[in-house]
Amino acid sequence: MTSPVSVVVTTYNRVEMLERCLRSVAAQTHSDFECIVVNDHPPTGPGVEAVVNDLADPRFELYHNEINRGPAASRNRAIAVARFAILALLDDDDWWKPEFLATHVAAHETHPDAVLVYCGYLRDASLLGLGNKEKRATHPPSDLLSAMLSGRFTLASTSILSVKRDAVLKIGGYDETLKGLEDWDMVCRLLESGPAVAVPEALAVYTEHPGFRVSKNRAEDFAAIRRKWARFPQVEQFVRRQQAEMEFNSSRAAVFAEQRLAGWRHFARFVRKARYVPGALRELSVLLLLNALGPRAYSRLQSAVSRTQGS
Repeated sequence: MTSPVSVVVTTYNRVEMLERCLRSVAAQTHSDFECIVVNDHPPTGPGVEAVVNDLADPRFELYHNEINRGPAASRNRAIAVARFAILALLDDDDWWKPEFLATHVAAHETHPDAVLVYCGYLRDASLLGLGNKEKRATHPPSDLLSAMLSGRFTLASTSILSVKRDAVLKIGGYDETLKGLEDWDMVCRLLESGPAVAVPEALAVYTEHPGFRVSKNRAEDFAAIRRKWARFPQVEQFVRRQQAEMEFNSSRAAVFAEQRLAGWRHFARFVRKARYVPGALRELSVLLLLNALGPRAYSRLQSAVSRTQGS
């Protein structure tokens, strides 16, 4: 008999993506689960409730936050009411392949001491005209916590994770004082308490879109992380890599919003920080072409290159 799972989904103003997300949960081959959906927005419209009701599935339960509380508080609310020992975390703009839960459960049962299991993923950047890219999960390095703190090793998305609920509760859950990077912070604290296991297969699909990983309060986020993890000097490397990623994403978002001047401004900032980013030359090339050509022309160029490579 395999273990039941509590699936945690938090959502905010992304009803169309949420529907795809929840249908991927309903389609799991491992059917012994509950799915706790927390709507982090005042319930002024029927959108989220309609999506959950349309599933007509008693395994799905919806909670509404009366005010916007942020992802950390919303996940903590779900974790507090979760009934099962394994938590699987899924962002509302991502989705899972049908074998996600079954494969994660098998990994937890094979490695009962693991506090965290992560898998490979498919990056879907079709909304940005950048195509898809699959990345298989690699075995965690022996110094996984140090690698996470320095940014040498990253877990691309919350949606590739499943964790032990008791381990999360022991570390106090998500830090609700953090408005960003709360998932990275939770994973690092979790890794201080136990090991992680990798599932190589790409079982999660995470979606990049124009607003992907762009935060208005990132400077505050970085300052908070520096203070909280100051006992580990290598965290400065992580922050610098995150700052570079923020400028990359902000430049890309500006281009897609047809704010070309802002796009070039963030591009210039990314150039100054690119030395902290592995594979920065490719990222620089992508961002330069995107800013120079605009999203439509860049997308056509990408399509032409793909056709040439496929012929």
